[in-house]
Amino acid sequence: MSALISEENDLLEDVQSDDNISTTPDVSYKEADRKDSLCNGTSITTKNLDDVLMFIQFGRFQLKMMLLTCHGYFAVCSEMMLIIFLTVPLKKEWHIADMTYPALLVFGAVGGITGGVIIGIVSDKYGRKTPFLISTVILAVFSLLAPFVNSFPLFICVRTLISLGEGGLGALVHVQLLEFLPIKNRGSCLVTITLCGTLGAVYAAAMAWWLLPRYGWRLFMGACAMPAVLQVPISVWLIRESPRFLFVSGRAEAGIKVLKEMARQNNIKLLQVDIDCPTSVNRGRMRDLLTPALKGRTLVISAIWLLQCIGYWGVTLFLPQYMDSVGMDPYLNTFSIFIGQIPGMFLAIITIEPHMLGRIRCLRFFSFFTCLSLILFAFIDDVAAKTVIVIVCYFFMVPMYSILNTLTPEMFPTDIRTTALAFISFLIGLPSLFTAFLSAGVLSTGVLWLYPLVWGACFLILTFLTFLLHQETAGKKLDDRKSS
Repeated sequence: MSALISEENDLLEDVQSDDNISTTPDVSYKEADRKDSLCNGTSITTKNLDDVLMFIQFGRFQLKMMLLTCHGYFAVCSEMMLIIFLTVPLKKEWHIADMTYPALLVFGAVGGITGGVIIGIVSDKYGRKTPFLISTVILAVFSLLAPFVNSFPLFICVRTLISLGEGGLGALVHVQLLEFLPIKNRGSCLVTITLCGTLGAVYAAAMAWWLLPRYGWRLFMGACAMPAVLQVPISVWLIRESPRFLFVSGRAEAGIKVLKEMARQNNIKLLQVDIDCPTSVNRGRMRDLLTPALKGRTLVISAIWLLQCIGYWGVTLFLPQYMDSVGMDPYLNTFSIFIGQIPGMFLAIITIEPHMLGRIRCLRFFSFFTCLSLILFAFIDDVAAKTVIVIVCYFFMVPMYSILNTLTPEMFPTDIRTTALAFISFLIGLPSLFTAFLSAGVLSTGVLWLYPLVWGACFLILTFLTFLLHQETAGKKLDDRKSS
């Protein structure tokens, strides 16, 4: 594995040596003076799209893209996380056996994998806009339908279709924002998307605490569906095609039109843009992820994602049931845990930037302390102390998603960026096929310390794997070259 990474670094060294944000952008400004520039606009000749985005700056256009993507991820996570609160009420209503219930999670995982893979590949082939809208509509329609089903098999079918929309939208939100951002704003803005996903989980937990004991699971699911429904008009109003995709696909005129719209909304005058961006006909080929230049990073980041998801879902799926078994209030404490994630997200926003820890060291830091907190959670018996420790665990564990969602799309060229995320979606969906059964099995042993210790081991291995990552993307230009 180390040899693969070293070979990859040698291939990229010459290309990325001048890509640091601290260097002066290669932009030629054709303007007579300051007054003429303000009146007549600016013509830009550059070989790199990041130079133009830095000139356009961060403004009203990017804020609209943040509303689109942040609310989209809020909707995805509120719908995704409600499932952990349905274990007890669904088993009670339909008399579901303990080892039958995980079938719901397995089929949901299949839906998420399918949605992520299909939408990811299609987005590299045909653009980000239409797959984004399709995923949004699927999520909204079936989220509204779910509270009205009257049998467990039908509920499984509807939840599978919901997961299809979740997988598709979840695979696109970070790329949809990333490809409009100047270099210096990428880290904080992409982490903000995951912060909004955390708020979606908090919303689901709040609705569970408020509605489940009083009004039942159907009204609870209806409340959690509202963000997905609201996302439909937001998407129709705000969605724009990525300029990076347009240039890479050979539609330079359409890409320039988007850039001029961005400049206009940001009050930047831009008359003419001349960008030298290589086009790619064979976009969205998953086999290109294993070319010599990409194989090393693909294997390492995939293993890290896999362990992150095994650990997270292993801890989370039966957490309310586990807390109840050790004398903790499951709904109140789960709500408190989700609230505790928010300060961790703000810490990630600060530390992920290149002048702080950067992407890789930030991931290493959060992974190590997640592992440590799970070990403490396993062997400390006091209920109050356990409550504090599990909040600390989620303080470190959840921001790892934001770091990975920032690092991963930055690591791959534009013509294969969402395909890489599609491959990751496939891998991270696999744990859902067995983690639910494994969690139920570990919990059924009655050995209370075993449950957190098993998942803590995942984060320990993950921490070691971060030392195989050497391609720091913080402060670097995105790669618009062809992947092969």
